[in-house]
Amino acid sequence: MSKPQIVYIHGGEAFDNFWSGWCSAVINYLKRPFKVPSGRWPDGLEPNLPEFEVLKLKMPGKYNAKYATWKNYFEAQFETLNDEVVLLGWSLGANFLAKYLSENEFPKRVKAVHLVAGCYGCPGGFELNKKFPAKLSTNVYLYHSKDDFVVDFNDFERYKAKLPKAKTHVFEDRNHFLQPEFVELMDQIKK
Repeated sequence: MSKPQIVYIHGGEAFDNFWSGWCSAVINYLKRPFKVPSGRWPDGLEPNLPEFEVLKLKMPGKYNAKYATWKNYFEAQFETLNDEVVLLGWSLGANFLAKYLSENEFPKRVKAVHLVAGCYGCPGGFELNKKFPAKLSTNVYLYHSKDDFVVDFNDFERYKAKLPKAKTHVFEDRNHFLQPEFVELMDQIKK
């Protein structure tokens, strides 16, 4: 029997037009060699959750993301997924999951959806339509910090208003969850 799965989708940047996205992608590429590598909580998914098979999807065009491209890549992974999958998105990854699951039929049973510091709609096709949250699973967990400097706390409030049955986890001082450990998330996934 196979292990239950977690599908993790990272964040990224999305833009309205080609030039702003292209410039940002070049700047981010040039900064990469000078960054000091640091462990973040997604690196701890496998060691902290050994009872799960963790699938970390490397979404295309992270620094100039397009929803249609992410959607095609995501759907290409479906044949590797089992039922009772846990979906986990961080930042733009959370926005992607919210949009995808509210607009499409997911081919597998979803055990839980965890949205960490999710932006509420972004350019590049990530905007949430008026029907949101039409088809989104009722087993949703929202995580956000009041001092997030990347995604405003108002985005969390908008998700909370649209998903009143979601279980919410609000923090005061976790900024954009850039820390190496995220014990609360790991504990919730284990439940």
